Amino acid sequence: MVEECMLTGAGVTLIGPGLSPRYVAAFDANAPRFEQVQSDLSQGPCCTAFRTGSAVVVADLTDDD
Repeated sequence: MVEECMLTGAGVTLIGPGLSPRYVAAFDANAPRFEQVQSDLSQGPCCTAFRTGSAVVVADLTDDD
């Protein structure tokens, strides 16, 4: 059984110990900008996943603080 994914955007940023985040891919036009903001502020789902070592799932970023 395949479930439908209602994904509207996604980005991939690579981070390593002692290295700056590096944006590598995006799904839509807004994702590169969002990835850059995360890198600039060192905040957001990508940075949280790196710090905690766990996946971060946020259904709607506008509803998540």
